[in-house]
Amino acid sequence: MEYADFADQFWPIYGDRLYEGADRQVVEEIFTKAAALNDGNEAKILAIGEDQGWRCGVTKLFIKDEARYALEATLNKIKSNKATKLQAVMRGKNDRRVA
Repeated sequence: MEYADFADQFWPIYGDRLYEGADRQVVEEIFTKAAALNDGNEAKILAIGEDQGWRCGVTKLFIKDEARYALEATLNKIKSNKATKLQAVMRGKNDRRVA
């Protein structure tokens, strides 16, 4: 997977939309943040170290299935949390408008 494709898919973990070209540093930052959001085996797979489920090449990221599944689970958690916050804001706004 190329760095830009990876960054386009997993930018919510990074926290900011990446408009410039992604590089190895951005990929490592995404994995570091994802590892911090998880615990146990998922954090071990995503963390930088010897047992990691991914490696950075010159232009591409090589990622094992288990690391990809852990990243996708982290991404789903983030999206779910943001959706819940958005729903709470909208419900509060609607309740204040009716009252």
